[in-house]
Amino acid sequence: MSVVMELRFAKVTLIMQDSEKSGPHRDVDLAVTGLGFSMVIFSLTYAVKYVKIGAEFLHWWATASDAEKGIFQNFIFTKISPNGHPIWAERCAESTMRHLHIFLGKHRQQRQEMKVQKVVNNIPSLIQAQQGVIDMLGGTENIGDTA
Repeated sequence: MSVVMELRFAKVTLIMQDSEKSGPHRDVDLAVTGLGFSMVIFSLTYAVKYVKIGAEFLHWWATASDAEKGIFQNFIFTKISPNGHPIWAERCAESTMRHLHIFLGKHRQQRQEMKVQKVVNNIPSLIQAQQGVIDMLGGTENIGDTA
């Protein structure tokens, strides 16, 4: 039973990943379909908080106007990475936090606000510098995107 559940969850994960990669603004309808499938898995695995979050989103999606859906699709669902690739908004935020942690560490420091502001203003140039070092060393990792 657990193997079957894992396979079903893997398929839903692939649907969600495909929604991030397809279409000019990514495929929101595919993501909503994947969320609907994942609701069954969430309920079977007693992830009640995720069931509530998913149900509230699906209710909003079903009752949202075309303008609200357009705003969600074009401005909220995906963001543009430092390398110009559309990625999920959540992944964009996680990538930004990862870059902040790389340059500032994970613990609070004196004059933290000034340091955060300086790093945030310089993230594109810092990413390019890191990417240049990786390219020079012959690596293939892409610092700006996790996609």
